[in-house]
Amino acid sequence: MKIVYVVFTLICLNGNFALSVELDPEQIIAKSWQLYRQTPDEKETIEVVVSYHDGRQDAKTLTRWIKYDPDGGEDKIAVKFHKPAMDEGLGLLTWRHAQKSADQWLKLPSLEKVRRVSSGEQDKYFAGTDLTYEDLRQLIGERTRDFAYRLIQREGDMSVVEIVPNNGIETGYSRRVAWVNN
Repeated sequence: MKIVYVVFTLICLNGNFALSVELDPEQIIAKSWQLYRQTPDEKETIEVVVSYHDGRQDAKTLTRWIKYDPDGGEDKIAVKFHKPAMDEGLGLLTWRHAQKSADQWLKLPSLEKVRRVSSGEQDKYFAGTDLTYEDLRQLIGERTRDFAYRLIQREGDMSVVEIVPNNGIETGYSRRVAWVNN
């Protein structure tokens, strides 16, 4: 399993949301995704920082459009990269199904092509970026029952939560760290 730490900040578009200090880490993550899904349609700009063992960090800026299914059946997410310049215009559409694997399509602007991404490619890097298709799929949210959560610390108005996959869960990461607005 790769030991890459993906650091990201979950930002709620409709203002700060309050998370009680009594919430355990699993509740913090579940509540953040619950609040996150309250708006059926959203558009946001995100910065994703990929940190490596050797201390290098790469920042990516992207716009994400999401349409949530209010019944929890099928969610759709479109992602378009803006920075760094070499990633500009790359796009990915993910159609997540409740009871089966997600479908994904990749847009390569330089080739003016769209292609389907197979489920076997989830651990592959997205169009030459440092992000995998799994990383982009998880921007919709995650099945919290598939992960264990541990509160690392509280930093002012942020909770820092370690996310580790449960036994038997296939993922490209042995550990992730999330900063969640309180």
